[in-house]
Amino acid sequence: MIIKRVRATAALLSLLMAPATAHAAVPAAPPSAAPAFACPAPDGMFTDPQDPSGFYQCSNNIAYRKQCPANLEWSQAEQRCEWPIIANADSALQG
Repeated sequence: MIIKRVRATAALLSLLMAPATAHAAVPAAPPSAAPAFACPAPDGMFTDPQDPSGFYQCSNNIAYRKQCPANLEWSQAEQRCEWPIIANADSALQG
């Protein structure tokens, strides 16, 4: 029984220590750029004018669309996803 456990442990360790397979070495797909949105500044996070539950993260003038979790909306003032009542109050204050 002990020998079987030692062999099973050794087999498991060899799997864990084995080099990555070819499919694991494939780089992840780059995040999708959103060409329709023009970044107001080179870097920052900005409200999606079409969808209050989304926002754009700009990096070097490249816009990446992000989505708030369910039932939340982007608050430009707080720079985070908030409950709609808070996000709407922020946008009303900004004018």
